[in-house]
Amino acid sequence: MRYTSDLVRDEWVNIGVIVFDPLTGALRLRLVEEQDEYARVRRLQPAADEDVLRGFRDELEDQFSTYLRNKRAELDSTPDVGEALRMLIENWNNTLSNGL
Repeated sequence: MRYTSDLVRDEWVNIGVIVFDPLTGALRLRLVEEQDEYARVRRLQPAADEDVLRGFRDELEDQFSTYLRNKRAELDSTPDVGEALRMLIENWNNTLSNGL
């Protein structure tokens, strides 16, 4: 995942990665967490909104759980987690271009 504070300048910094296994539905997030990682982001993106970055993990996890809950209700059953998350990530890739 990339963070950019100014889309016009197209300057970004990597802030994390999502690893997803579509066969099992296993999902792992790794985002900036340590103070030195935030310092690096600030050096590369002085206008970075650190509050947004700090809340991003919770936001992503909430998005995943909400999406699965809605899929469960939509299908009136337990969805194939791997397929459901694959579709969500594919949609994000198509609309967000790996950026925050």
